[in-house]
Amino acid sequence: MLPLLAACGGEQGETGSNGADEPPRELYRQGMAEVDYGDLDPDDVGLHVTWATNPISYDPRPDSETARLTDVTISSYDGFDRVTFNFEPRIPGYRLHFTQAGGGCDGTGADAGTPAQLAVEFTRATASDDGSSLIDERDLTPGHPALWRAVQTCDEGDRVTWLLGTSGEAEYRLMEALAYTLLVVDLRVFPDSDAVPPGGEGAETDPPVDSN
Repeated sequence: MLPLLAACGGEQGETGSNGADEPPRELYRQGMAEVDYGDLDPDDVGLHVTWATNPISYDPRPDSETARLTDVTISSYDGFDRVTFNFEPRIPGYRLHFTQAGGGCDGTGADAGTPAQLAVEFTRATASDDGSSLIDERDLTPGHPALWRAVQTCDEGDRVTWLLGTSGEAEYRLMEALAYTLLVVDLRVFPDSDAVPPGGEGAETDPPVDSN
């Protein structure tokens, strides 16, 4: 079910597969320039949401295989910062929304300690295997123009949550690279947003409590 994603429309491309147990999904591209793809191949990318602030969600099939989050990488481009979530063997369900709540699986833990934060919540997903994390670094502080921190705050049952802490009020863009089972989140801060330097007023130095 893709109520918000499909409603964004855009230019329809070929269909893409999200694992053997998922039906083909239409790819949508809207307002994309070559620089927006970064290191991604445009033929593999479906842009479901251009720059937005509203919540976005995708519900997987109830019988879908649990996806394993195996890597999280951060990069910076001209005008936006990027967080890439790498899954095997499929992209799980997800919900993205800006929040003032804390971290942890129940939202009561420490937050990202930044002026604003985007919660990226995955369902039918795991970031660990027999108690060992599949991710080398679960608390990243790149200090990029928009993205100041990315931290995993939940890995419990079939739920994984990351908080993406930004330097001010921001908007995000969502892409799926189905051929490589990547979920890509781009962030940019509004030009008139008042950024607070890391460690400055309102910032917290203690990382959120990791569920593991």
